[in-house]
Amino acid sequence: MSRLLLTPAARARRLTRRLTGDDASPLRGRRILVTGASSGIGEATAYAVARRGATVLLVARRAHQLARVREAIEAQGGRARVHVCDLTDGLAVDLLGKDVVADDKFLGGLKTYVKGVEGKVPGG
Repeated sequence: MSRLLLTPAARARRLTRRLTGDDASPLRGRRILVTGASSGIGEATAYAVARRGATVLLVARRAHQLARVREAIEAQGGRARVHVCDLTDGLAVDLLGKDVVADDKFLGGLKTYVKGVEGKVPGG
């Protein structure tokens, strides 16, 4: 088992799921925004949450790398959306926030934000 989510509350949830026979991930059906998703930890995080059933909003500067990650996620049966954004550019981050809100209406609501790089939080 990976070391993802090792808090006492997460352990209790996993134990409860095992005891009740519920093998569904708590990420299944959620929308997760991951910054820095074109490489490194952000990319690995995107794959991990997609494997657990989340729809991933991929954010980074390099469109071609994001497309590669999206294609890999979709090839494994997952869902991903690409948002190209330089998080050091305040105007671009504001536009990202608007794009995410538009995706929220389509996807049903953003639940989790994983900040894989330094920069402004969209809308924050």
